[in-house]
Amino acid sequence: MALATAGVAHVTAAQQVAQSDAQASAQTADQATGQTTGQASDASAAQPAAGTGAAQTQNGAAPVETLPAVTVSATRPAGTLAPAYAGGQVATGARVGFLGQRDVMDTPFSVTSYTSDTIANQQARDLSDVLDNDASVRNVWGQGSYTNVFKIRGFTVWSTDVSWDGLYGVLPLALIGPDTAERVEIIHGLTGLLSGISPTGGIGASINVEPKRATDAPITSVTLDYMSDSTFGTHVDVGRRFGDENQWGIRFNGTFRDGDTSTTDQSQRLGDAVLGLDYRGNGFRASLDAGYQNDKFDAPVQPVYADAGISIPAAPKATDNFYPSWSYYKAQDTFAAAHAEYDLSSNWTAFAAVGERTTQVQQLATQPTLTSSTGDTAINPYFWAQRQDTYTATTGIRGNFDTGPVNHQFTVSGSYYHQEGGSSIAFPGAVSSNIYNPASLPAPNSDTFAFSTPTTSILRDSSLAVADTASILDDRIQFTAGVRDQRVNSDGFSATTGAPTTHYNETRWTPAFALLVKPIENVSVYANYIEGLQQGPTAPAGTVNAGEVFAPYVSKQVEVGTKVDFGRIMATLAVFQIEQPSGLTNPTTLVYSVDGDQRNRGIELNVVGEAAKGVRVLSGITFMNGELTNTGNAKTQGNTAPGVPHTMANLGGEWDVPFVPQLTLSGQMVYTSAEYLDNANTQQIPSWTRFDVGARYVFYRANGKPVTIRANVENVFNRAYWGNADATYGLALGAPRTFLLSAQFDF
Repeated sequence: MALATAGVAHVTAAQQVAQSDAQASAQTADQATGQTTGQASDASAAQPAAGTGAAQTQNGAAPVETLPAVTVSATRPAGTLAPAYAGGQVATGARVGFLGQRDVMDTPFSVTSYTSDTIANQQARDLSDVLDNDASVRNVWGQGSYTNVFKIRGFTVWSTDVSWDGLYGVLPLALIGPDTAERVEIIHGLTGLLSGISPTGGIGASINVEPKRATDAPITSVTLDYMSDSTFGTHVDVGRRFGDENQWGIRFNGTFRDGDTSTTDQSQRLGDAVLGLDYRGNGFRASLDAGYQNDKFDAPVQPVYADAGISIPAAPKATDNFYPSWSYYKAQDTFAAAHAEYDLSSNWTAFAAVGERTTQVQQLATQPTLTSSTGDTAINPYFWAQRQDTYTATTGIRGNFDTGPVNHQFTVSGSYYHQEGGSSIAFPGAVSSNIYNPASLPAPNSDTFAFSTPTTSILRDSSLAVADTASILDDRIQFTAGVRDQRVNSDGFSATTGAPTTHYNETRWTPAFALLVKPIENVSVYANYIEGLQQGPTAPAGTVNAGEVFAPYVSKQVEVGTKVDFGRIMATLAVFQIEQPSGLTNPTTLVYSVDGDQRNRGIELNVVGEAAKGVRVLSGITFMNGELTNTGNAKTQGNTAPGVPHTMANLGGEWDVPFVPQLTLSGQMVYTSAEYLDNANTQQIPSWTRFDVGARYVFYRANGKPVTIRANVENVFNRAYWGNADATYGLALGAPRTFLLSAQFDF
């Protein structure tokens, strides 16, 4: 399977399938009429998945003709995205780091790619709403906040660790809107070889956003939306192709929302716009994206810390807000990215990409710390001004060749990431309050704030990676081996004097090996060993070796799994172990060293697809055991790692109501077992379960164009709960009951 052509798809044509599911809008069906570079159809059932043996009709469509089974080999044009799997909720493939686009069944890692249909139908407002479908993902920062931070396989992944079309450092710094995404892709676990070190060093997963591209069919869509209590918004999506062979494309997505949320005294204003241009022709493909985002939160929700030794009180009422009304967060992000691919031959492709982002942030907020089991808090107001400028680039060659009976898919790539940050912070003074009965706090005097953002950090990451996938027996046995040479160079500076405070320059090699075997066509069994890299810590003040800079952390993962494609249902099972080093201070010698470890072992089971005619599932369950090892402290040795629940389950489904054509009902249950907050395992939050429901209905105007009405209710029973516990970030509040309503007009 040549990477230069994004793979060869083997499809068993046992039938002609009728028009796509009624739950997909007619816009999606229009998009299915043309495959373009960087864009594939999201029509959920425009053609059967591999192995499909039964004819399907959608919502009472006319009977279909069943044809004799034949085998067809179809080469997908280079640069195109994989088509949607049966049901249209996930795709059949994803970007696997610098290896490029890979089919799920040919990927020796746990991979999920959510489609734009899923994003639209669930009325996702930011990236956390999309990843809410994943049983291995939980929100660290809490819904209703101004940033996206996740726990994935028990490890933290920040919004800055999310890539845009394979490039780090392009997407907005904190809150990532999904309206411009054709795919949201996640590779669970470590990805050191595949993606390199991420800007913030998150190792739980690699998340990538694939942008929307113009399709051969014109796209014009306007969506009007509402979110309780009184947030109203508009989303515009327009795409066209031009030229004698449709070689030029333009796609614009713009969103504006403003109003009060379901949380008391909280409001949000969000505006973003992304313009994407692309070209395809004569073995050359290129794209240019430019975007702007401006968001402001009043009284945003943040995590809550807790003093050691206290019992964690119950979460306050879901709609309550104990953050002062004068607190706010506002940010402006300007970003751009350019990609190019050129086919050197039928088997080899050269690629390159560059990107940049400029971010300005101002925040007036409070950081509460629980001081008693009755909800008393110490409140630390602060003002923070932040600036961040990033520049990123990558280039490489990928292709395939044969050595006797062995086919090689070879990739070599180099990358560079530059990030300059500046900030200033002020603490007006601590006050007291209570999460159940918040005190009326006066706003700090803004005259004392410094709005300047002198440079306080410069980070430079560079790497060179090479990998080869050797395949035999028509790709039934595939072995991947590769290594990445990663250099991390960072400097810290005083915000007041500009003098250097820290310097760091280290290099590490991170190898990876993976084996994938297909005992039969629709079954893949795989195993992998891969490492991840994080910037090493600096010994803190108060230790004997304060200021000592340590080499980058090298985390290690071993994973085995299997994937079974039943034709319209796919089941994946992964068993993994991840070991992450951690720094600790010896209580006797006061020497700080990197000797501790956190070891997470888990099992992931996911099921997706069309279980029956008009019934779709998107469900998973994860069992984990996080353990602290080599801590050097009898009180923590062998304890459960903070923020690692034993069980997480997401059970989601959709049903096309047969007696009401074009009506679809949906529901989801999200469950998380109890979690510890501290290493000593003395502070714990209880398990929680949340229920979401939804419905959508499609009707057609006189001109034949559809209108899609969507309604969703999140947290139906308005349950109050702590959604996550994290030793670094504290306690995350669950979002209150939220009503969502939208009307999408296609023209």
